Amino acid sequence: FKNKDILYLATIPVLYFLLFPAMWADPLFVMSKLNSGVVNAVSTDVRSVTYNYILSFIYYPLVLVFKTSPILLISLFFTPFFFLKYQKPKIENVIPVLFIAIYYLAFSIAVKKIDRYLLTIFPQLILLASIFIYSLKIRLKTSMLILFLLSFSFFSYQYFPVYSAYYS
Repeated sequence: FKNKDILYLATIPVLYFLLFPAMWADPLFVMSKLNSGVVNAVSTDVRSVTYNYILSFIYYPLVLVFKTSPILLISLFFTPFFFLKYQKPKIENVIPVLFIAIYYLAFSIAVKKIDRYLLTIFPQLILLASIFIYSLKIRLKTSMLILFLLSFSFFSYQYFPVYSAYYS
């Protein structure tokens, strides 16, 4: 990383502090409450699933597999190979990966698992997949578009009129 990259990353905690007004009043209390909410989450919510720590690390990847489109899964599978072979580590590519890793770790450690928590990382996953798709030749892009349209048409027909059943 270069100095401007370190400066860029250092602004994240500063902005977090500035844009989260509760941190101005009592940062230690707020951080302890956030930590307590993660570690001691109530497990009586019907939407939550509670696992032991070993199984808790596979919950969100399984949910991701069941709730994403085939195109996104295929793209995400090939994205790391693309980055390792063709891309130098740029801050624009590292930040989404870092965000996903920290988010995944924090929510996998938490006792309570709710599938909607995974929605926050979809923009970063789509961004990484789009970088990979952008780098493909036009023929492969066309094939992926056709595959997307076919899968979208199939799932739309299959789950008509309750489209949310696909990811529920």
